[in-house]
Amino acid sequence: MLLGIVSLTVSLYAAYNITRRITKQINLLTNAIDKLENHEFSTIQFDTSDEIGRLGHRFQIVSAENHRLTTSLYETTLKHKEAELKMLQSQINPHFLYNTLNNLYWITKKSHADDAAKMVLNLSHFFELSLNHGNSDTTIRQELDLVRYYFEIQNVRFNNRFELITDVPDKLMDYEVFNILLQPLVENCIHHGLEGLESKGIIKISGNHIDNYLIITVQDNGIGYPKGTNPLAKGYALFNINQRLKLTYGANSGLEIHSYPKYGTIVTINIYKPDKTYKTL
Repeated sequence: MLLGIVSLTVSLYAAYNITRRITKQINLLTNAIDKLENHEFSTIQFDTSDEIGRLGHRFQIVSAENHRLTTSLYETTLKHKEAELKMLQSQINPHFLYNTLNNLYWITKKSHADDAAKMVLNLSHFFELSLNHGNSDTTIRQELDLVRYYFEIQNVRFNNRFELITDVPDKLMDYEVFNILLQPLVENCIHHGLEGLESKGIIKISGNHIDNYLIITVQDNGIGYPKGTNPLAKGYALFNINQRLKLTYGANSGLEIHSYPKYGTIVTINIYKPDKTYKTL
C-alpha cells in the first residue's frame, strides 16, 4: 500500500515537471511569435532537449534569417531610390536656375508686379532647399522653411485663402530627416482638402517625440477624403512617403491617416528610433 502511494507520488511529480517544462516552452514559443508579429527581433533561448524546444530553436533561426533578408531588401531598395534622386538632382544646374529666377524677380519687381515677384523669390528658395546640394538628409528646420516657401507660392495663387501654423519645439528643429518629407504632405492638404473648401483653410504642423518615436502631424480643416478611400494605397502621393519612411527608418515607421469628411484630415509621421536617440545635422 505504502509502496503504491510512493510510486503514485513520484509519477505525479514527474508528470508535473514534464507539464511545467512543456508549458514553459510553449509560452516561450508564443512570446517569440508575438514579437515577430510586432516586427521585433527575438533572442529567446529554448531548451532543445524536447521537440517543442527544437521547434522553437528552429523558429528563431528562420526568424533571424527573415530579419536579415528584410533588412537587406530595405537597404538595397533605399540605395536604389537614393541613386534615382541624386541622378535627378544632377540633371539640374542649380546656378543657372537660381540666376534665372533672381533675374525674373528683379524684372517683376521693377514692373511693380509684387505678387509675381513674391512667387519667383519663394520659388527660388524652394528649389534651393529642394535640391539641398545633392544631399538626401536635411533638418526639420529646413523642411519647415521649404514648406513655408511652397505655401506662400500656393497662397498667392489662391488669393491668401489659407493659413499655415507651425508648432514644433526648438529642441526638434535640428533633428535629421530625409529631404522633402513635409512638403508633399502640405501639397496633399491643399489639393485634397482645402481647394474645395469655401471657408478659410488652415494647415497646422506639430512636432513631438514620445519614447522611441519622433512624431510630426500635418493637419488640415479641409473637406477630407471620401468614405472608403485609402490614401495610403498605391497611386496616392502619401503611399510613396509611407514607403520611403519604412525603407529609411524601418518597418515600425510610417504614416497614420485619420480623415473625416467635411472636417479635415490628420496625417501623422512616426519615425522609430530604437536607441531613443535622434541624429542631428
